[in-house]
Amino acid sequence: MKQTVQEIIDQIDKIVKPEWKFDMDDFYGDKGNIHYPTIESLDILFWKRNTKGIKISKLLQEDENKQIEMIKNLSEIKSVEIIKIQAFGKYIQVELDSINNRLIDKYDKYLLFKQNNFDNIYKIYKYLNEKVPEDIIGWDLFNKN
Repeated sequence: MKQTVQEIIDQIDKIVKPEWKFDMDDFYGDKGNIHYPTIESLDILFWKRNTKGIKISKLLQEDENKQIEMIKNLSEIKSVEIIKIQAFGKYIQVELDSINNRLIDKYDKYLLFKQNNFDNIYKIYKYLNEKVPEDIIGWDLFNKN
């Protein structure tokens, strides 16, 4: 079953908190008139080492490795790694395998649209003297909705 990006974030939070905190600011921060992307549009997620207000003992490398392995075992995860960015800190970077899911979902929705609008697509196909394939007409109509 496909999970939302928010559900994946919640699952990872359960594994890595309180040592790590989901972070959008350093990578997707509000810069001028450019606003944060929606959570569901993200393909790469970041958890920043949480050092504010919490006294954190240094995680042993094996503890970090256990957390990484637990995250890798979640569904829809393409890759997981710990990265260090000078002047920003240490992050867990999680790449989602969601591009495939989004394309499959969109195609499934298109097939349903095509089935429900077959008569209209066929009329346009005939009107254009059968020069434009029905799938192109259907895809065009689908994307206008």
